[in-house]
Amino acid sequence: MSSGWPLRQLKLGDKINITGPIGTALLPTDLRETTLILVATSEGIASFRGYLRWLFHDRKERFEGLVWLLLGAQVIYDEEFRLYQAKFPENFRFLRRSSNLDEMLELRRSLEENCEELWKCLQLPNTHLYIIGSKDLENIVSDVLEVVKGPENWL
Repeated sequence: MSSGWPLRQLKLGDKINITGPIGTALLPTDLRETTLILVATSEGIASFRGYLRWLFHDRKERFEGLVWLLLGAQVIYDEEFRLYQAKFPENFRFLRRSSNLDEMLELRRSLEENCEELWKCLQLPNTHLYIIGSKDLENIVSDVLEVVKGPENWL
């Protein structure tokens, strides 16, 4: 949950169920030759971590596809993501820019630097793009890829 609004509606004594960002509910069922492009701000990364952990750690069979993870800021899982990158160099691209600049600006720069290769991936039938963050992040992804593809609304 990225908004505190539902929590502010609770009253003392209200009962709630809580579950973590785990599991694979949003992943495609057929992962053969699948490319996943995951774009997130630091506040949305926990869901992607669950997917990555399942793909590279918990799964019985080896993941043969490709995952791109684009982040705009350092997160507590950086070491884990770097381990995946070292252990699965053909299957995992971890792109995180680190500076004192705005997280959205950093994501835009990573997207711009890799937009041609990302666009090629998006042309494949088994590619899935997931964006977690604000509406501004969706607009940034769309704007950057529009430069490669053209002005048609593809998102």
